Amino acid sequence: MKPFINQPCAVLINTILIITIQITTIDRYIYPWYTLYKIFIRCIFTFPALVSYVPVAVLGANLNTVMRVHVPLEMQGRVFSARDTLQNITIPLGLFLGGIWADHVFEPFMSRPSAIQHALALFFGVGKGSGIAVMFFIVGIIGFILSIAALRNPLYQSLNDSE
Repeated sequence: MKPFINQPCAVLINTILIITIQITTIDRYIYPWYTLYKIFIRCIFTFPALVSYVPVAVLGANLNTVMRVHVPLEMQGRVFSARDTLQNITIPLGLFLGGIWADHVFEPFMSRPSAIQHALALFFGVGKGSGIAVMFFIVGIIGFILSIAALRNPLYQSLNDSE
């Protein structure tokens, strides 16, 4: 029998159950209905978050396969390390810029009445958090457009050609 910790699904389920039990235990005597509401909301947001990361594994495997096929064996170490370095070095920059944009651009924009703000409020709500929701939506649309544009690049289309 495998050790319990090597079973990823069991670990994930136990983590969610422990968090739920802790929330229930802490708030049980203070806000019983509010606690149920919080658990319900966390379940609503946890499931899509977990499901949205399933394609990440598939995309990562595809990228690694394409790179292993098209990069010469003696260059793979350098190419993979350069790729990983470029990917990971942008994470703090994205967090920094995202925080600044959220605090100084999108949140103030969604707190001031205007025609665009009113239209966006129908989808993203009003108050705290609506600005960052708009920012995530815009970043997602930009990422989608850039991905589609990149797929039209002949360099990417030639990756499917056999050698």
